[in-house]
Amino acid sequence: MNRKTGLDYFSFDVDFFSDEKIQFVSARFGTKGEVIAVRLLCKIYRDGYFIRWDDDIALLFAKGVGDGCQHSCVKDVVFELLKRGFFDRSIFERFSILTSKGIQRRYFDACHKRKDVLFDPRISLIDMDEYKNTVEWQDGNIFDEKGGILDEKVDILPQSKVKESKAKESKGKKKSVADAPPVRYADDPLLDAAICDFIADRKERKKPMTSRAIASLIMQLDALASDVPTKIAILSSQLPGAGRGYSRSKTARERNPPTS
Repeated sequence: MNRKTGLDYFSFDVDFFSDEKIQFVSARFGTKGEVIAVRLLCKIYRDGYFIRWDDDIALLFAKGVGDGCQHSCVKDVVFELLKRGFFDRSIFERFSILTSKGIQRRYFDACHKRKDVLFDPRISLIDMDEYKNTVEWQDGNIFDEKGGILDEKVDILPQSKVKESKAKESKGKKKSVADAPPVRYADDPLLDAAICDFIADRKERKKPMTSRAIASLIMQLDALASDVPTKIAILSSQLPGAGRGYSRSKTARERNPPTS
């Protein structure tokens, strides 16, 4: 399967440099900061709608910027862009991935004439149900455990199996990559099972969760708790509004503080 990824060109807002997020970057780093921001967008759209980001990539990126650009300067600019919301901070903290809602929207809008455009529900910031030509990568992610983008140009399935799978799909139904491994939502097997049970329960109650809702669920769990048992407890409690918003319950120690 030779599936094209990335864009040859992308739309550029004429008010880009008037955006307050970019103005903060410009105020701190001058035109070099602006150049770094634009080059980051070019790198992202060239590959798709996100990129992995770490020290090694920042080092090579600085070399590409030229004009004596230092590795530390690139890192500082990226931090400022994350701080100002130019890139989504929660996705970066979880996956070391640079992306944003606007980047995703522009990418999938630009790909509207393509077929079977892959997306990862774990990093989706927009409602993917709006796009009828997208394919959810069924192993739960299109990048490896370290955040590296997997090669989408390899044959995921023999062509005959792809055609057989498509023949079984009803008209207008969103396609998926057949026979792929089950979706995995967490590295910890117990937490992954709890999330799967939660999603299945919602489906049984005829309140199925969209890919965006699942991604939101995972991010909110990370915001509410740092340990697996607490995250599982939150899921098990089945609070009203689950999948759209959560409230942190008091721990036993908080409910019954020790007396002095």
